[in-house]
Amino acid sequence: MSTTTTRTTTYQELVQQFCHCLEIRRRDDGSTYWAANRDSRHWDEEFESVIRELHDGELPNDWRYGEIARIAGDLLDLLQEAELAGDEDACPTDLADEIKSEADPYRSELLAWLEIGERWTSREPSEIEPTSDVYTLVQQLMTQERQWMAQELAWQFEQLANERTAS
Repeated sequence: MSTTTTRTTTYQELVQQFCHCLEIRRRDDGSTYWAANRDSRHWDEEFESVIRELHDGELPNDWRYGEIARIAGDLLDLLQEAELAGDEDACPTDLADEIKSEADPYRSELLAWLEIGERWTSREPSEIEPTSDVYTLVQQLMTQERQWMAQELAWQFEQLANERTAS
């Protein structure tokens, strides 16, 4: 087994371990949300910094937790597909671009997203098309934020896996 295959397997195992630590919880009002189960047998203290980094100063944030769970699940699927296809060079940062990042199509979801956190001061918007439609602008910003989260989560896992294989 080559070192690359070992790393790909390590990436997959790490993402799977992380996914096992995410769970849906129910509030008293009946609404549900994603959260990290720090009591899970799969929990690793290094996951705390991954979660904090992806919340980008907006912890706790239901939208971000949901996105983290979705992106981690998609990344795990892509790593498993790469392994089945015999792609020995598959690593999370290469696969992150394949993770769905399109914005929600519903105006109510877009407006609710705008109310969450300090996203206007976090990052400079890039590649935003000029538009007179506020909903299109918000969709572009949401897509950009999802792309950043996918890249960041993939990078975080790649760093953790590389640290583990180096030791």
